[in-house]
This record gives sequence, structure tokens and C-alpha cells, in this order.
Amino acid sequence: MTKRAASEAFCGEEGQYLASDNVLQEQKRQRKAQYMREYRAARKIAGGSRIGAVHNGGEEHDVKRRRERQAGYMRNYRAKQKRGVDTEGTGNVGPTDRSGAGPCGQANGDISINDRLQALAESILHKHDISGEELSLMMKGQNFTSDPRLALAYYYCCAGQPDAFVFNDEHVRDDELVRERLLNAMDAPPGLPEYERCQASSAASDPANFSIFACASCCEFLLGPESGHVCLPLSLLSQSFQISSEEFAKRYGHLSMGTVRKHAQILLQPDGRNYYLNPELVRDTERVHLCSKCAYNPRKSKFSIANGHDYGRYDSLPDLSPIAKNCISPAWCFGLEFSVSGKHCSGHAICFPSGGPQACAKVLPSTDIERKPRVTFIGPSEEWRAKKHLFRGLYELPSIQIDDSTAGAERLASLQDSIENGVIVSDAAALHAVDNAVNSERYGYDIVTGESPEVVIQQSAVLQPAMRHSDKMGSVIIDAMIDAVGTQEEVAVVRRGSEPIVEWDENGSMIAGAFPTLFMMGGDMLPSGSFPQDLVQHLMRYYDGRFESNVSLIATLFNQLQRHAAIRKTARAVTTHAKTLQKLGKLANSDEFKESLLTAARDPDSPTAKRLNAGLLRLLSVVGGTVPFSPFERAATRPKLAAMRFRFGLPQFWVTVAPPEQDDTTLHRVMLLRKLNAWNDDNCVYTREHFQWELFPQNLKESPSQRLSISTRCPALAALMFERQVKLLQKSILRCPASQDVRKSRNYTEREAGAYGRVAGFNAVVEPQVDGRLHLHMTVYGSSFTPEILTRGASCQELREYIAKWINAVSTNHLSPSTRAWLAERECMEPLPRACEVTLPPVSTNFAAFQDTIEASVVATNIHNHSRTCIKGKRGKTQCRLCRPAGIHNLPTQPLHISKSDGVLTGKSLNPELEVKLDAGYDPEQGEFLRPHIPGPIVWEQFRPESDGMFIETNLLLSGLTASHCSSSIMNGEDAGDMVDEHQQNYMTKEGAGLKNAAAVMLTALEDVLKYPSVALNSGTPIRQAQYLATRTVNAFGGAHEWPLSLMVYALLGHKSYISSEAFWYIFPHGFMDELRKMEMNEVNDDHDTSDSESGSLEDDEGPIGDDFDVDSGSDSADEGGLYSNDAGH
Repeated sequence: MTKRAASEAFCGEEGQYLASDNVLQEQKRQRKAQYMREYRAARKIAGGSRIGAVHNGGEEHDVKRRRERQAGYMRNYRAKQKRGVDTEGTGNVGPTDRSGAGPCGQANGDISINDRLQALAESILHKHDISGEELSLMMKGQNFTSDPRLALAYYYCCAGQPDAFVFNDEHVRDDELVRERLLNAMDAPPGLPEYERCQASSAASDPANFSIFACASCCEFLLGPESGHVCLPLSLLSQSFQISSEEFAKRYGHLSMGTVRKHAQILLQPDGRNYYLNPELVRDTERVHLCSKCAYNPRKSKFSIANGHDYGRYDSLPDLSPIAKNCISPAWCFGLEFSVSGKHCSGHAICFPSGGPQACAKVLPSTDIERKPRVTFIGPSEEWRAKKHLFRGLYELPSIQIDDSTAGAERLASLQDSIENGVIVSDAAALHAVDNAVNSERYGYDIVTGESPEVVIQQSAVLQPAMRHSDKMGSVIIDAMIDAVGTQEEVAVVRRGSEPIVEWDENGSMIAGAFPTLFMMGGDMLPSGSFPQDLVQHLMRYYDGRFESNVSLIATLFNQLQRHAAIRKTARAVTTHAKTLQKLGKLANSDEFKESLLTAARDPDSPTAKRLNAGLLRLLSVVGGTVPFSPFERAATRPKLAAMRFRFGLPQFWVTVAPPEQDDTTLHRVMLLRKLNAWNDDNCVYTREHFQWELFPQNLKESPSQRLSISTRCPALAALMFERQVKLLQKSILRCPASQDVRKSRNYTEREAGAYGRVAGFNAVVEPQVDGRLHLHMTVYGSSFTPEILTRGASCQELREYIAKWINAVSTNHLSPSTRAWLAERECMEPLPRACEVTLPPVSTNFAAFQDTIEASVVATNIHNHSRTCIKGKRGKTQCRLCRPAGIHNLPTQPLHISKSDGVLTGKSLNPELEVKLDAGYDPEQGEFLRPHIPGPIVWEQFRPESDGMFIETNLLLSGLTASHCSSSIMNGEDAGDMVDEHQQNYMTKEGAGLKNAAAVMLTALEDVLKYPSVALNSGTPIRQAQYLATRTVNAFGGAHEWPLSLMVYALLGHKSYISSEAFWYIFPHGFMDELRKMEMNEVNDDHDTSDSESGSLEDDEGPIGDDFDVDSGSDSADEGGLYSNDAGH
């Protein structure tokens, strides 16, 4: 466009005018003068004469800098004038901007962007469609936030494809224009282009296609394209890698040179130069493998050896038994309870200082056989043979003695009596009740009665305050223990300190003291407070796996993560919810409140108990909503799910992905490199890129149990593998990133088609299976295809044919005849191949062969066999939870009308009368607000022969690229979408199990608060009591739950239980609700009616809390607010 043409504009309602060149030049000079005035005011320059008065060198340099800044200022000004000030991308521009077009597509060179937005806002709510230009105007710079009407239109109308929406006054059967618009707007069935795009994206991020190395500076293993691998010779490394004599003396001067050579992570060279490099990771000085952060300056990497993160090398040190580790640990960790398998943990971690190192130093080191740890089993030899499998860690100890004497049994009984007499036993069953309720989520309701199992009352031991040397009870227990193990003269008596170690300012030394075999050089490099996420990631990616293989360390860090999150949130709540906390503090000292809690604990199903439980949950959600993987975090997803429904409508797919970490190629490559100590060995086959499954050892390939056993020993690798699969699902398959990756929502013009076509958004929750492995449940929202369009389009033959092709392309519920024939040939010959054993060919070469290969890989995972896990809930007695066998439909994919007669469900094709009803609208002027009612749902049924009744429907591209156990069900109509949307509200939140006994848990926490009061300075104030009580209650829910190790690591890596493509904020209309309540109360007073239904508050006879649990306004973050509020905004 020429300058002359650019000067023509549409100005309000006055018409067009032609601006002269003189006016343009005058405006340009005015803007330039304004720029100069601003510049001089900012830099305090009066004029050019001031520059000539400068004489000395320093001032001349200053003048030069000022001239350069002034020149840069003018360059920016000229560049901005040349661009013409892009009015569509900037909200803060003047009224003289001269580019773009108005909302109606007319030239408006002199209308500012603010005026254009205002004009669009006036008309947006009366439009039937939005042009691309108008959408671009709202989208750039997020201009839709400038007016609520624009925000509403952008939020609702631009979430999905607006042209794929059928209005009430439109008819798809009789209107050809409507059908043409829908066919143009709806996605094409995914085919070769989508398959090529997804496979290429998957291959680009697959670690199996890349080499595996470990950085010699920070000691992290390097996987995938994001690792930034660099290989340099030692001679070309920067000087920052070398250790000066002063640094060497400071760090390692207290150690002998023999200890430094064997156990320090520094590279000693014959020429006397020492390097901050791990010698185990430097096999060739001509090829030093480093990460991109450490390659040129190790000081820039936070966790490099140069920055003090030298954790020591084991070299020839033997593995220590748990007893020996406790003896050398200056800090002991209590409170954690591990399952027999070692894959689950519950309880809270608390550390006390220990005198073990000092006590052992009196008798150790010694090589005498009599000084080594000795184990004596008191009891018959036959009993030892029957129970020795429970003590696997003791097999390595020599000469385990059997003492079957009467005196030995008496000493053991005396020890047991002494310990029991020194333990406080509490009958509080709240924690076990929560654990039992949570477990019911896993095992379901009782299959005989169909009811939830009763609360099991158990006794729980509370750790007694630490023993001092003068404690009589402590000395009695110690004497009994010494007497039970023998009467040798030199016995190391290990005592713990009287006060626990404070985590907030001594956490680094505490963790290093509790796990000295992991941090062999001490804990000076560790933070004094909570471990940050990047440090945990560094530890979980450590080359030798020492940190991820330590179950106690993972459980301790995860427990700290949950407890510290609750404490930090409680501290913030003092400001944001001070009024509520003060009320809780006062109630805590009320006998009436305690009696209400006790009554609710005795009868949790009473209306009063449920009402009290709901009030407590509303309060506890303020503290517990940010605790990772807590039941409060899961419950807080309910308003987010509602917000997704408001924006995108009904979900189109229900997807379950369960990646088998035991079959992950990268996991086993890393474990073999650790076992063979072959890190950075260029000749090792497991290091090389483009690794294939066939290169693994034969015994590993043929033994699934061995692979499963290996994967359970590396929970961090399993969590990293799951993390990678989730990213693959989002970025490569759905082509829809998570909210934390983009921080911005996408409208329908910014989406790319993947395995499901164009995806508008998704919800997902991460949870563990019974054996501890992670899996994902997800609802996917289509951009143009929705359950509503499937139901409405069923009334037109042309749309039915198109929809059927799309359904068959995104959902597979049966095997092809060629795959069936291949399966029949192999069933009697050898086991079916697992997905990890199948190599997918390039889809661009042969599309049909690619699909056949995927089908061959899913037959081992997606053909269901009934097992005990099918018995779940009432229907488990007659029908498995996967509803297999599935319904048989021998006709092509088509919509069916489901009806029920004499208890039998039947599906029939739509008749013309039903099609007319389905396509009919409604007239609000005649009092109609819904379309004509059709008895029975309308659902789309795919072709499924009887031979595939046990086949679990999936998306072929999803199953093939993830190599996982996948289930992908399409919502085959509006009725099915409503049902699944209601199901996900209950399934994803898990409120019924984890949060059912809030009153009982708070009662136990209240009793503990009275027994063990806070020691803070303001411990007597109500707000401190409320903080302490709320924190203990929330922690009780987490401590009573059984957590798998891989889930703990996944949380430590910074992930939450809920993943979504959208981020929502809570919006609470507190002012409006307060006014509404006052109005209602006034009406009640006028009518002398004090019923609950009108006042909206709790009556005194319903409980002591009244409205004390209303969360007051002032939420400071997106995670705060009412637990059950559906007031979610984008």
C-alpha cells in the first residue's frame, strides 16, 4: 500500500477524508519533537550546546555513550515509523494509527485499535459468525481482554470451530447451505498426512534414536535430543575445570591422598593437574563427554562437581546392611512404613540426631571376625527355615546363629515387654479409617452386599518423646536389648537425641546425615530448607542410580514435599483467610465443636455429619488444595472440569494410557550401563544411537518377570519414562500441548490435526495401579467434531456417511481379516509379540503395512481376558468392568436408536420420523426450550464382528507410537457424552473415598494438638492453633495413604495429579453473595421465617459451626478457593 493510499481512512460516521501531505508531515514532526522531549527529560540533556562544553576524557566518554543512546533512540523511532505502528498487535496506540481494517472490513486508517475493538464489542453479541480479520484483532496481544463482551465471544465462540455448530433455527436435512458449511468445517478423517506428521514428531523425540552418555561434570545421564551432548578433549577444556591448590586444600585437605584417589569425584593427572571431572565417566581424555551447561564453564551448572556437588565414589566399598547404615548415620529417620514389596510407603518422616558414629568409633574399625555385625535368631531351626525369606537383607552376613534355648526366649520376651511398656498406644482410628476408605477406591465396594466396607478400628503407636540419657524407661529398654543380643564387653550403644532436627534450616545436613552412603562427602552442598525441584531432578538423573534406588530417601523427600506445601499454604492463609482461621482457632477450644466431631465420627452417614464434613472440607481445601497428589488436589479439579464443559462442551473421547515401563528400551539401556559400568564407553552397544530391541541379552528379552523386577528397582527411570510418554501424547499424537508448556490458550485457527483430528483441549489425571505403575485417564475435546454434532448429524444421510468415515478413522474396535489370519497362525506356535518387540515401518512407504504392523502389536494388549480384577463393584458378579464381551454389530457404522422393551435393549436404524424430530428446533416464544423429546438415546455403533467381542477399542496411532496398553472410546452421541461427563466428575475427583472421614480425621488431629502443642512464639493465639490444627489434619490424609515409589518421584519432578490444556482461575463473587444473603435475611425477618432454605445458613441446632467455615475473600492464587465451587473463569 502506498503512503497516499494509507492516508485514506474511515473516520467514525463522518465518512471518508483525504489527509494532505502537509498534515502528515506536521504530525510526523510533532511526534518526533515529543520523542525528543521525552528523551531529554529522561537523560536530563538541555540541548546540544551542553555537549561542546565537555573537555576531559571521562566526560568525553560519557558524551559518546549519550550520543550512542540518542542515535539508538532515533533508529528505533524511524523503524517504528517505517513499520507504520502495527495497530492490530498493540493495544496502547494513539488515535492516528493508519493501518488495518475495521470490524466490518472497511478501510479505517485513522480509527485507533481501541475504537475498532469498541465497535466490535458493540456488535459481537449480535453476530452469527466472526470473520478471520475480527478474530485476528481479538487474538493479537490478547485484545479480547479489553471488553467483557469480547472475552465472552472469544472464550465460548472461538474455543471450537464455530461453523461446526448447528443453531436452533437451522436444519441440516432441508438446508443445503447448512450441510455445506458443516462439511467444510468438520475435520477430514485422519489419514496419511496426519500419520506422517505424528510419526515424524515421535521419532524426533524418541531416546532410542539417540546415544546415551553421562556428563563427567554434573554426573547426570544424557537422554534424547534435549540433553545437549558435547564431546571435547581434555586439553581444550576451559581453565574453570582445573582445581587450584587452594581449592584442593579446602575441599579435600582433611582426606588422605589414597581416599581422594578412590572416593573423590576429581580427575587426577600425572602432570599434577586436577580436574573437576568424575574419573568413572572419563574413559578417554581425548573424548570427555559433557552436557551443554557444563561444557564450557562448569560453574554455570548449579549441580556440577565444580560447584561442590561431589557425592563421592563407592569404588571398592561393600554394600552395607540396614543395621550397619543406621550405626554410621548421624541422623535417624522414623515414621515411614514400607510394604513387603518395597514399592509402597506410608507415614511421615521425622529425623532425630543419633550418636551412632561416635559410639561405633569406639570399637570400629576392626577386621576381627568377632567385631562384625552378628545376627542371632531366637527360636527353633525349623521356624528359621520357614521365615528366613522375610529377611533377605541378612543373607550376606556370615554364620547366622540359631538360639533355641529357653534363656534366649526369655530375653526376647523381656525385650518385647520393655518396648511395649515404653510406647504410647492410641485408640484413634481416624488415620486407618482414611486408609481403609482410600483402599476401597482400589478394591471397590463389597461384591456381596454392594456397600462400602465398615471402618476398621485399629490401634496405632505414637512415637514417644526422645529418650535422654537419664530416662529410666529408656535405660530399661536399652538394657533389655543388650541382654537379648549378648553380654560382650564392647557393645556400641546408639542413642538418639531428645529433639527432632528442624527441617527448615537444617534440612541439608539432616538428609546427608540420614543417608551418609549417598552423600559421602557431607551435606554442605545441599540447601538448608526444602529441596528445590531442579535439585531433585539432578538426583533422580544421577548416573549410578544411588538416589533413586534408596526407597527411604524418595519417601522422605516426597513426605517433605507434601508437608512443606501444606505449611507454606497455611502461612499464606494467615493473610488471605485470616478471619476463617481465627474462627477455627476459637472452635478448636469449644467443647461443643469437639462433641460434634465425635458424633460425626460415630455416625458419618447422618445428615448432620455430612453437613459438618462438607464444611470442614471447604476449610481444609484452602490448605490442602496445593498438596501434590493429595485427595484435596484431586477434589479441586471439579470446578476445572466444569469450566472445560462450559468452554468446549462435551468431551469426544475417553482415553486410558498405561505405559509398560518394564518394556521401555531406554530404561533397560540405562540399567545395563549401570550394571556393566560402561558409561561413556563408545564401544558399548547400549550407548549407541538407533538402538533396537534385538540387541538386548537373550534372557532379558525372553523373561517379562525379569524385566519387571528390574523396572521396580528404578522408580525414577519409570517416572521419567511416564513423563516422556505424556509429552509424546500431548505434542505428537494429540498435537495439543499442556497449559504449563504454552501458558496461552489456542483458538480453533491455531490447531493442527493429529491422531484425533484437531483437538480443542483435554483433561487428564495421573494415578497408580495396584502394583504401583502409573497410568493416565484423559478426556479429549474435539475442535469440530463433538457429541452434539454426531447426534444432530445423524438426521442427514450425507452427514451420516461423512461422520461414519471419521469415526472409523479415529477409533478401531476390531481387527482386519489379514491380522485375524496372522493371529490364527501364531496362536499355536509361539507367544504373541509385545509392542516393544515390534518395529514400525515408515508410514510414508506403505500406509497399509504400517496399520497392519500396529494391529499386530496391539493384539497382545488389547484382547481382554477375564481375571479377578474384573470383579469390581456390584456389576462385577455378572459383568466385567471393561464391559466385555462388547456389543456385536454386523452392519456398517451407523447411528442407532436404543429402546428398551421387557428389560431387553435393542438398537434400530433411524426412521424418517425420528430424523425429523432429531433435526427439529424449538420456539422460545411458544414456551419451548428444548427440542422434541425422543425416548431412548441415539448412539453411533461401529461394525464389530462376534470374533472381536473381547477386543478393546483403541486409536491405532495412539497404541502404535506409545507402545502402551491403551483404551480409546469415542463418545458416540450427546447422550453418551453427558454420561461420561458425569462419570469423569466423580472418577477424576475421587472425593468419595479420600475425603469421606474429614470429621474423624480432624478429631484425631485435635487430640494430637492438645497432647503435642505447638512450640511457636504465638502458639497460644487462635490463629496459630488454627494453622497447627489445619496442617495436622491435611497431613493426616497424606500420611494415611499408601504411595507408590514411581508416583513419589513423578511428584518430586514437579508434576501434579491433574493435567490440562487449559488453565483456569477461581472467581468468587463474594460481594454479590454477601448482598444476596443480606437481602434474603431481610426477607426472612419480614416474613418471620427462619428456615434453612431461605436463610442459606446453618442453624444452631444443626451444629456449632454455623457459617464459620465460609472461606472469606482474598484468594491470592489460582489454586485457592472453594472446593466445590463451579465459578471458574478462564
